[in-house]
Amino acid sequence: MMATLPLCPGYVGLDRRSKFVDAQHHQIVAEVKWKPPQNVPMYDPDNLRLFEGHIRVFSGQIGCPGTTTVETFAYFEIVGVK
Repeated sequence: MMATLPLCPGYVGLDRRSKFVDAQHHQIVAEVKWKPPQNVPMYDPDNLRLFEGHIRVFSGQIGCPGTTTVETFAYFEIVGVK
């Protein structure tokens, strides 16, 4: 998850800012309270999360009024997390 700025007024198309949403379009928020000691990676191969979903394709107008473009790109729609 990354912090993002608000979209411009009148923005059209798919929001390409990084975020995770479930099948009902509710945002999945990751909250990490534990801070590892310096030089200790947060990746734990014994405790991985599995994201299930679909590769979708968006095709259409995207952007702020006056600067919209027509684009086609793939994105990952998450429908489950284990």
